[in-house]
Amino acid sequence: MEDTFGLEVVSTLVKGAEARIYLVNFFGQKAILKYREPKQYRNRVLDMKIRSERTILEARLIARACLAGVNAPTVFAVSKAHASILMEYIEGVNLLKVNEKVLLTYVPTIASYIGILHKNGIVHGDPTLANIIISNDDIFFIDFGLGEFSYDTEHRAVDVNLFLKVCQALRPNIYDDVLAMFKENYFKILGQKQGEQVLDRVKQIRMRGRYVDERREKN
Repeated sequence: MEDTFGLEVVSTLVKGAEARIYLVNFFGQKAILKYREPKQYRNRVLDMKIRSERTILEARLIARACLAGVNAPTVFAVSKAHASILMEYIEGVNLLKVNEKVLLTYVPTIASYIGILHKNGIVHGDPTLANIIISNDDIFFIDFGLGEFSYDTEHRAVDVNLFLKVCQALRPNIYDDVLAMFKENYFKILGQKQGEQVLDRVKQIRMRGRYVDERREKN
């Protein structure tokens, strides 16, 4: 890793396919350094362009989310040359690790936050339970690495489907409640008409997925 900010690396938190996430010491406090690693199979110039653009985009998405009123890490610094972002470390626990009762208490806020993102043209890209953290009784969205700026109904629906699909798979006993609470609070932010359009598209996405699965089974 290229230490672009001259900071002490405390530990490596994630070694992902896209990036490495480091816990660093930032003037005596914990911070996160996200470094997008080079892809050896890509042309060097093209690779640098892609990594730099994704880094800048992610930083902009996080900043815009915060301005819109959604809790997300504060961005301290960005290095386009090294495809790195230095940001706030959110102390807490992700929603994968909480029980059903606790999850349900946060679904209205999650739905509202996703609605706020979408209303402001922000698509998170991966709003799963692993990327939502409870900190001081509030929730924070992290990892906008797959996000984009878009008002497109399909892109919004992919966001919503990801959250609901994970809840359905991991918390099936409360899924009906999750769906009802999500729909109510998402619609409050986005409005009935646009909310219905997104939920209708979620149904279409799931139908397409089932069709593909059935085709694979037949083949």
